[in-house]
Amino acid sequence: MANKSKVIDKAIFLDLDGVLFDTLKEAYCVSTLATTNKRSIGSINFESEHFKIFKKYRFLINCATDYYDLLKAIDKKSEDRSIDIARDFRLHCNIDSLEKQIFEKRFLKARRYIRVKYPKFWLSLNTPYNFLYKISEIIKEAKPPFFIITTKDKDTVLQLLKVHKVNFSSDNIYDGKYYKRFNSKGGVVKFIIDKYRVRKSLIIDDSRDHLCSCGGITGLVRIHAGWGYVLTDNNSECEKEAIYKIKKILGA
Repeated sequence: MANKSKVIDKAIFLDLDGVLFDTLKEAYCVSTLATTNKRSIGSINFESEHFKIFKKYRFLINCATDYYDLLKAIDKKSEDRSIDIARDFRLHCNIDSLEKQIFEKRFLKARRYIRVKYPKFWLSLNTPYNFLYKISEIIKEAKPPFFIITTKDKDTVLQLLKVHKVNFSSDNIYDGKYYKRFNSKGGVVKFIIDKYRVRKSLIIDDSRDHLCSCGGITGLVRIHAGWGYVLTDNNSECEKEAIYKIKKILGA
């Protein structure tokens, strides 16, 4: 007879990109290499106008193939100034294609290549937010209730956490494979909540789309991370507010 999953009364779900780490430069580097299918990092320019535009519209991204559509929209804008980057992106981001499938494979391959070939450079592209250090102290005291829900691969997540001395259970990291399986972060969160019969929970993400996909889940509090890749005119919350609400959930 199969063992039943243990019951977890409360759970905290954390995004990685835009919540625990600023991975903007890594995303730009990897997606650029995936687009050109080259392995030269010497041509990556973080001072360029191209990078600045990429940074401005990073809030649109939900998964790896979205970078393909964003870069395409930026290129179109450079050729035709009447193009609205956000609108063009939204017109194409939900359309699957062979080109996107090829891009995604190249994207993951490029990330592994940089991580293995240029480890110091790769680490420099992933900067931890102060929130990581604040939350790591709480994680030490309450390991089981914390989960990372990300579109990244698990190996990348574990390596970043290890470098910054954050002990986190591999079993509690739900990566891109789960995102693809359930087609949304909300689907992943619902799966975990049902699996462990979670009564109260909280999710922190910098993507409104990901948070919207979690709408309607009983007992789940949603926090929009204002320190991540968000628009400046929204009603997101700061790190201090997020920490307060996490402690409130765990202490309730």
